[in-house]
Amino acid sequence: MSSRPQRSNVKGLSASSVRQAMNKRRNELSSQIRKTKKSHQLKLKRRHTSSKSPTKDAASPITPSECLQKFLASPTIFTLSEFQTNLSTSKQNSSLPLHEIPTQQADMLLKNLLTFLASANAEECLNSLRIFTNLAAMECSESYYSSRQSWCSFMLSSTLTTALVPLLSSKDGRVQEQTCWVIGNIAGDSHQCGGDLIAQNMIGALLEVLRRNGHNGIKRNIVWCLCNIARGTETAMPFIQSGFGVLDVLNILSNEDDLDSMPVSTWDVRKELYWLLAFLTCREDEVIEGLMNDQVLLILSRHFDQITTFTLDKRDRGTLFKSAVPLIRIFGNLATAADGKYIPGIINADNNAIVHSLAKWVQVYMPCGEIMTIASEVTWVAGALLCDNGYESHPSTTVACPVLVPSLCRILLKGTFTLQWKREVLNAIWNALAAPPGSNPEETMVKRDMLLLEIYRERGMARALVGMLVCLDVDAIRPAINMLDAMHRRMDRYDDNSHSILREAECEHALEQVCDSATTNASYGGATDWQQSDGGMDYCAEMAANLIDDFYGSEQEADFSIGAASTSGSFEFGLQGHAPTFNFTNSHDSAQSTITLDPMSSPAGRGRGRGRGRGRSMPAWMGGD
Repeated sequence: MSSRPQRSNVKGLSASSVRQAMNKRRNELSSQIRKTKKSHQLKLKRRHTSSKSPTKDAASPITPSECLQKFLASPTIFTLSEFQTNLSTSKQNSSLPLHEIPTQQADMLLKNLLTFLASANAEECLNSLRIFTNLAAMECSESYYSSRQSWCSFMLSSTLTTALVPLLSSKDGRVQEQTCWVIGNIAGDSHQCGGDLIAQNMIGALLEVLRRNGHNGIKRNIVWCLCNIARGTETAMPFIQSGFGVLDVLNILSNEDDLDSMPVSTWDVRKELYWLLAFLTCREDEVIEGLMNDQVLLILSRHFDQITTFTLDKRDRGTLFKSAVPLIRIFGNLATAADGKYIPGIINADNNAIVHSLAKWVQVYMPCGEIMTIASEVTWVAGALLCDNGYESHPSTTVACPVLVPSLCRILLKGTFTLQWKREVLNAIWNALAAPPGSNPEETMVKRDMLLLEIYRERGMARALVGMLVCLDVDAIRPAINMLDAMHRRMDRYDDNSHSILREAECEHALEQVCDSATTNASYGGATDWQQSDGGMDYCAEMAANLIDDFYGSEQEADFSIGAASTSGSFEFGLQGHAPTFNFTNSHDSAQSTITLDPMSSPAGRGRGRGRGRGRSMPAWMGGD
């Protein structure tokens, strides 16, 4: 057997140049993260804006700070209105930073605003709420890097929430709506603010108003407030403990469609509810039990089918288009929860409507960038639904696999799609080929072999997989090299020319590049200092080196027997000696200490890489949305 390619230090690059490049990338990434975090915080908030221009006479204040001083000197309805108008027409997100105002003046401002908030005059109350809304919507530019307090945290230190609860039930719809804006802005400021609102039982107060009010505008604002609270919590149990359940979900979902109603339609309310369910269902499994049943799933499947048809046929970018992503994430959260308990229900719902709707998103002819972004998330859900492929009579095997896998394979055969989408496609297909989590691999081997054979026989598929090995994205390389490894070791029993076909696809050259990439990416130390990473580039390089040794190693290649030989519940594929190989059976046999285990598998079926399979509920790249 030929010796395995040796790893060395960086090729053609000095350590200092690599360090400089890495420092530059790290600084650029840090800057981008800061900018993204700020814009994400502002995106969760709403400002009250006004078309009314402030007066321009010489005696009139022209800045929010001057208006503030005038209001504090004489707190009347006129100075209150002037202050509110000035904040509403300001074009700056941080026109009145809290840290630039003396503590005594800030306390006096809060006290005066709370006084107007309790006024029987609706205009005084409304202007006070609008000021609270705009103050809460301001960006605290230094709050990420210092202990400076934001306006929202400052407001929560007072009795504001106590004063807001009665206003949620006000007979004036404008007051109700503006109260929701204040609460939603505070909840969207930070995790700490959301937690404080939960501690003050704001969820229960919002739910009580939601059940009593039938106006779509108020419903949408209340559900939006709940969304901002939910997205920042580590647990969704406070919602269940506050009484939010299936009946509340059905109450909103079962309303008649009125897409053309103005100014707020039923679909606007549903869109906010979808996001709320997406945030809640990615938490504890007990929350899903409290929010989902067959009736809810049936309605969601029909809504998803309607959204898919309307969006793809008419290329519409309105409310229905914006409802697609949260619905897709709900299905993904359900599929990855409770060890696959909900997968049969998702696939079978409404005569497999969800599966066919998912397939439509990946079959779009010449999709635009927005469609490809949604299709990437659709592919993540498809991969979760394919995890149980191999079981006899399981919907993953009988329904999801025949519908989804052919469509996914066609994505790899086209070069015009994004790497992000192809990465998800590779992992989805590999979920279908790997042994189901927690299963006996031998029981599902025949079904999975037949699927592998169909993929292998797809024209151009082998070359497409080889092409993914040189993309320098380890999350795409890992499933691609796993599939190529399985083809090398199992397809010869169905096709005597399999090794020649893989060689003609330039597989050997691509495998050598994978080995070279692993050594090039090492900036410090020697090979003896390296530590193996689970599923990283080291794993891919190990797989590539094994394939080169076993199938492209000069004259000795003919001496290998590729027939299957089962030992202790795992497969060695007839290999002799101690060359580590991919364990296609997904088994952890302690006796085979030299076997390289698949990083996407474990006894419990978890750890399948960035949220695929049944690990985390969402890939890491979804976290910023």
